[in-house]
Amino acid sequence: MSVPPPSAAGQEGGKHVVILGAGVIGLSIGISLLDAPSQSSAPLAVTVVARDVPSSAGTKQPASYASAWAGAHHVSDAKTANSRWRDRKTFEVMQALISNTCGVRKSIDDLVHEGSAPPLGLFYTDQIEYWDAQQDAREDGEESKVLDWYPDYQPLHRSDLPAGVVSGCSMTTLSIHVAHYLPWLFERFQALGGRIIQSQVKSLQDALSAASSNAGPRANALVVSPGLGARSIEGLQDPTYVLRGQTLLVEAPWLEHRMDAHASRRRYRWQGISVVRSQGFRDTYVIPRGEGKFIVGGTRLKDDEDPEGRSSTTTEILDRVLAVCPHLVSPDATLEERRSATRGVRVAAVNVGFGGIGYQASWGAAFEARQLVYEALGLPLLSEESTLQSLSLV
Repeated sequence: MSVPPPSAAGQEGGKHVVILGAGVIGLSIGISLLDAPSQSSAPLAVTVVARDVPSSAGTKQPASYASAWAGAHHVSDAKTANSRWRDRKTFEVMQALISNTCGVRKSIDDLVHEGSAPPLGLFYTDQIEYWDAQQDAREDGEESKVLDWYPDYQPLHRSDLPAGVVSGCSMTTLSIHVAHYLPWLFERFQALGGRIIQSQVKSLQDALSAASSNAGPRANALVVSPGLGARSIEGLQDPTYVLRGQTLLVEAPWLEHRMDAHASRRRYRWQGISVVRSQGFRDTYVIPRGEGKFIVGGTRLKDDEDPEGRSSTTTEILDRVLAVCPHLVSPDATLEERRSATRGVRVAAVNVGFGGIGYQASWGAAFEARQLVYEALGLPLLSEESTLQSLSLV
């Protein structure tokens, strides 16, 4: 699958950048190159080469297409100053995307009432974060700054903590409805003139050759972001491993949303929740997805490539999730249903993916990649504050 090459390729002095991979990182990089601030005088043509690309809702993607299976929400776990910068920059851009797309007066509820799907799949939600052990020291010694930059951040009082939790906080963050957001990135990239070539490649040279086919211009730079596809591509030597994640889509319409005074912010009567374990990862989370549905999880099983959902894992997930979010159980559930494997929870789907944690750092990573591309092509670098030309953040 391909579309005609972007017009920038034919301009005098134009450069052609090829991106391998159409996950959230690859598409964000492509957009960042085509929607660069006006101080960038370089006309760039950008081609994405990928085996898997976003598809319409209802089409099942392979589990190896990690970006299609993420939860997802924006809750940073940055351990260094650089990773914290990526997460904060991404949050900043996502907020601006909401304002530019939905406006400050038109809520996502209005769009749903009109029969339109949320254009972005991004919306605000209250978030509770728990730790079952003292927070690990960060490499830069900034433990307190992991989450305290989020809007409405407040430490939780000890009396508000559930059993087994030593600390917690509340804040405002963003839920990401991947089934809407990833296709939006895909469409936005093409609307900016980006070219898509859907092809499975075995080497970096294959990617360059595919991008130059159909009278496409010669590539001047290659950006590699293939996700799990890196394991089967010759020329990539960085170690790659699978993290199997199983999640559940739960229907709980009794946990309806509410609106606050800021009409573009959609919030929920029941907030998102994460539990950070002593090992440093979140294995329990509840992510509002809209329309009374929640993504709950999860697992992080290294080198486990089984793409099928496991009933035993479903039971384990529900045991953990209901300990912090008992309201997911239907108030109409019978005693027999509460004693069943699903404990009275309406499980609509069981999903399995591998990896897929790139959303919360995606725009920060894209802007870093853009600087590397500019440096490789001998173009003037942009300021650290630069984001997208279409946003008022430059």
